[in-house]
Amino acid sequence: MPPIDSVSQLTRLLRAQVEGLRLRGRANEPAANPGKTSASSSSPSTQATGDELIHYLVAQRVQGIAMDDPQRKRKTFRIFLESVLLQEFGMNLIGDSGFQQVVEEVLQRMESDNELHAAMQEASTLLLEQAEQSASSPS
Repeated sequence: MPPIDSVSQLTRLLRAQVEGLRLRGRANEPAANPGKTSASSSSPSTQATGDELIHYLVAQRVQGIAMDDPQRKRKTFRIFLESVLLQEFGMNLIGDSGFQQVVEEVLQRMESDNELHAAMQEASTLLLEQAEQSASSPS
């Protein structure tokens, strides 16, 4: 796979995704009627959009990370980054070992940039909060 030349494009894409997480988090806050659960709190329906399915799958994978794992935030963001790149470049890359190397290289480069690293930490926190909400919501 060719190296990713435009970090700014990736940054914009990730910022848009993080903003989507923020908005999704606000939309999933408990409503005035606690007796009803939203469709997003259970497994995705057959009518779910591609984005909803990916958010659900990311939440499921994040829930699988041990609570005491010292790399929990990094692993959470890696799952998120992988899903964004798969959305952008195609799901057919999911089993490609070269793709996994690219994800790791992008992650390392992002970690070396202070501004991006701060955004990664924020995104990880949001993802972990959403995964916890998902896990505690009745199906």
